[in-house]
Amino acid sequence: MSQAGTALDVGELICVSKPYYALRDLVTTGPGMVEATVPVERPPGREATPITMAELGRHLAILGLCGAATVNPVAGRHFYLAGDAMVEWLAPPTSERPSELHGRATTAFTSRRRTARAHTELLDASGAVLAQVRIDYTVISERTFEHLFPADPPLVPTQVNPYRGDLPFPEVEVIDGRVEADLLVEPDMCVGHFTDRPMLPVAVAAGGLATIGERLLRERAGTDDFTWSSTRMALQAQRLVRAGTKVTFVAKADPENEDRYLGEVLSDGEVVASGQMDAVIH
Repeated sequence: MSQAGTALDVGELICVSKPYYALRDLVTTGPGMVEATVPVERPPGREATPITMAELGRHLAILGLCGAATVNPVAGRHFYLAGDAMVEWLAPPTSERPSELHGRATTAFTSRRRTARAHTELLDASGAVLAQVRIDYTVISERTFEHLFPADPPLVPTQVNPYRGDLPFPEVEVIDGRVEADLLVEPDMCVGHFTDRPMLPVAVAAGGLATIGERLLRERAGTDDFTWSSTRMALQAQRLVRAGTKVTFVAKADPENEDRYLGEVLSDGEVVASGQMDAVIH
C-alpha cells in the first residue's frame, strides 16, 4: 500500500542497524508518528500467519523506536531498549505468504527522558489491520550505554542474515511436558544489535521461545502435519544478554489454560526474559 509522509532518516539517532534493521521507505506523518514497508524475511513455517509473531515483533519494535527518535527531547543517538511488549494477532489464519506488509507506529515519551511507549499496527496491502503491538522502552543515551557496556572486539563481517531463520539450538529436550534448549549466544546471532556490543535481541528471544513452544504443540497435535497460530504473545525482558553468554530456553503449558504456553530465558539460573503465548492448533 502507498504511504504519504516525509522521508525520514534516523540512522544517526537510533541504536540498531542492518541487517537487524530491515524497514524500507520510512516516513514520518507527525510528531512520533512513522510508517514503513515491513519485509517478510523469515519463512512462517507451521505458523498460519503471513509473518511469524517474532518477526512481527522485531520490525514493529524497531518502527516504534524510530517514532521515539523523532520526539526525543535530547539530541543525539540513544538506545531504545524494549522491555515489556504485547502482541495481538487480529486476522484469521491464512496460508498467504506476501513478501512485504506495512507498519505504522505512534510513540510518545512516558517520562521526560527515560521511558517511551509505542502503539503499532501491521497492515496488509488493502489496509486491513492484521496485528497490533505495544512496546515499552527504556531510553539511554549513547554515552551512558557505552559507559555501562564496554565495547567488544570488532566483528568479522558476515554475509548471512541470522534473522531469516530459527535460532540454531543444538538440541531440544522434551521431558514431562517441559521443553528445554541450551544456546550459546554467538555474535553472528546479533548482527546490527548493537554495533560493537552484540546482544541478543528481545524479538529473537521471543522467536526462540516460539520455536521450542512449537514442540509442545506438536506433542499435543500428535502429528507433524499441523499448523498453528498465536492470538496473543506477551514478553518481558529483564536484562540484556551479551554475546558469549550461555542461555537456556524453557517452555511449558500453562496448567490453568490448555491454550497458553509459558516461557523463560535463563542465564546462570537468572530469568533474563519471560513470556506467554496463546496458541491454537489448526
